[in-house]
Amino acid sequence: MSCLAGFLKEENPCTTVFGIKAGIPCSFPFVYEGNTYDVCTLNGDSHFWCATKVNLNGEYIANEEGYCNSDCPSETIPSTNLFKVGITVDQHDNL
Repeated sequence: MSCLAGFLKEENPCTTVFGIKAGIPCSFPFVYEGNTYDVCTLNGDSHFWCATKVNLNGEYIANEEGYCNSDCPSETIPSTNLFKVGITVDQHDNL
């Protein structure tokens, strides 16, 4: 990485803690199923996750993801949807 790259891109404190690609920084923004995410998502899973690698169009690459740590930004879930995804309000902090 060049010195210039550090000035152009802010450091990403969000790393994955388990899953296929544990210990790797999230790659924000990423596109998954036509939606753009700049935070961890529950889309398609019951735990918050992020892409760790994207293609040139910013799209998620299959099997290049991991579960987000509790310091990662995550999407807000309406309380009416919590039972649908099978989590409790504080589960994200306990991952």
